[in-house]
Amino acid sequence: MKVLIADDNERIREYLVMLLGDKFEIVKAVPDGMSLVAAAIELHPDVIVSDISMPRLSGPRAMEELKTLLYDIPFVFVSADAPPTRNLGAAFVRKTDMGRALIPAVHQAFSGQL
Repeated sequence: MKVLIADDNERIREYLVMLLGDKFEIVKAVPDGMSLVAAAIELHPDVIVSDISMPRLSGPRAMEELKTLLYDIPFVFVSADAPPTRNLGAAFVRKTDMGRALIPAVHQAFSGQL
């Protein structure tokens, strides 16, 4: 399974690559939403793991843009904040829970079990 990662915090990106790299093929890790859209168009990942709040384009806005340009790529959003109040149409994992919850969330997103 090919996974694309997006987070504006370099340390979090590195942690996500380390955490997910043993289980999935990490195709790229990018620092913002515009780079996320460009990488997704180029690399066609199976799942995208993205921070919600990023510069240039938020994770949810990047997801909306990709839906108009490509097929519907499953997203798993990560955030230090509480879960969003509106349904984003994606899985959600708090950054404090990534160590135990992110891998199952990626599997669920890939299999359509959101």
